Amino acid sequence: MLPHPRITNCVRIIHSVELAEDVSSFVPSLCVKFFCLDFACSPNQMRVDNGVLHSGYLEFSLKSSRCAAIIGAMIKFLKKICLSLFATLGFISGSQADGFANGEQVVLLHGIARTASHMKSLEKFLAGKGYKVFNLDYPSTKHTLDKLAAIVAADIGKKIRADKPVHFIGYSMGGIIARAVLNKYRPDNLGRVVQLASPNKGSEVADFLKNNWLFEKVYGPAGKQLTTEGAGIDDLLGKVDYELGVVAGNFSIDPVSSSLIPGDDDGKVSVESTRVDGMKDHVLVYASHTFFPQNGDVHKRALEFIRFGKFLTKSN
Repeated sequence: MLPHPRITNCVRIIHSVELAEDVSSFVPSLCVKFFCLDFACSPNQMRVDNGVLHSGYLEFSLKSSRCAAIIGAMIKFLKKICLSLFATLGFISGSQADGFANGEQVVLLHGIARTASHMKSLEKFLAGKGYKVFNLDYPSTKHTLDKLAAIVAADIGKKIRADKPVHFIGYSMGGIIARAVLNKYRPDNLGRVVQLASPNKGSEVADFLKNNWLFEKVYGPAGKQLTTEGAGIDDLLGKVDYELGVVAGNFSIDPVSSSLIPGDDDGKVSVESTRVDGMKDHVLVYASHTFFPQNGDVHKRALEFIRFGKFLTKSN
């Protein structure tokens, strides 16, 4: 049966998608073939050989410019999907996936009483996926949360580009600082935000230790603001009106601290405390609080959210 005249100049179907493997190099080879109506069309091919993505060409005689626009848009869309798939499955390297990251920026914020070195493995992981990473240091134990947010915002303003999206990933108190920054100093090119084991509702461990002189000495004024009472920081953090993904841990190596925390926890923060109104997605990983930024599953979940705006893997 002949197709309707209105669609005779349009693509009918993607005839086949074949995924093969080169036996000699064990490198996947993807060939996507397009078959169109009412014009001669040679296949457009995209393949990966020895870890390098190649794209062929499409030759056809068109009857309308509208059809050309449809074909072009479809090819561009499928190439983007393929790049994403290859990078996620590990078929291509991070530098080759740079076409997907497209120069996007990521700001990393460490936790309290930590430094940027604690986030180094996550920085290296994201850089390997093609992102421009700013792993910031800030004096986490010397100031209140609002002062720290101002310091971080000023540092970010000096470093990021305005023409590329900037994502935020904050670990523990770093996730709280990220919320404070975005509430008062939000960049116009904000992308997505990921919190890693952040105590959005405070920490019972901080409740227990807040009146201890050593706790204040080690963790400073910001530490006393991380109690479940919140020390009046709701206005500082504001509402979550951006894309936020939360990664929480449910494995503890600190039974003493865990005894103070109701429900599942990571040794410092309860799973329930990581939740916040307005978050877009939430996922659990089998990881302890102390080693959260070094955990491979945490790396993958963070990457999933900044790429897709959701967690693709179910909770452990």
